[in-house]
Amino acid sequence: IKFRIMKFKKLSRRVFSIAALAIVGMVGTSLTSCSRSSDNNDPIITAVPIEQAIIGTWKLVKREGKVGGQFVESPVTESYEVYEANGVYKRYNDRALTNLVGGGTYKIENDILVFSSGSKYKLEINGNTMVYTSSDGSKRNTYTKQ
Repeated sequence: IKFRIMKFKKLSRRVFSIAALAIVGMVGTSLTSCSRSSDNNDPIITAVPIEQAIIGTWKLVKREGKVGGQFVESPVTESYEVYEANGVYKRYNDRALTNLVGGGTYKIENDILVFSSGSKYKLEINGNTMVYTSSDGSKRNTYTKQ
């Protein structure tokens, strides 16, 4: 009987050790395999060609000019630019887009915005923000999409 009791104690210790090891392994696996990458709520960012991203109405929010090698902000007057898919743009000085103050045609060549007037600007669009910088780097305008 003593032999059986000792054998049972050894067997129960082994079972207990194996069970404890299995529990630790399962807990460790469950903690490391839980990833929020599949269920996060971050928006999916898709690249839109700049020729499509420019289409719409843009409000001037910042005007800058270089002074002493650094950009300095200038006062902004109410100004809206509307870019159409057919290469036409219009400039208004009112939110209702009723007071047309300029316009013409435009095209985009290698991220350079070229107006029919001959003016060229380095164009950057990131989401709802558009920045264009004059070809000589002396002026920069920032717009938000409306």
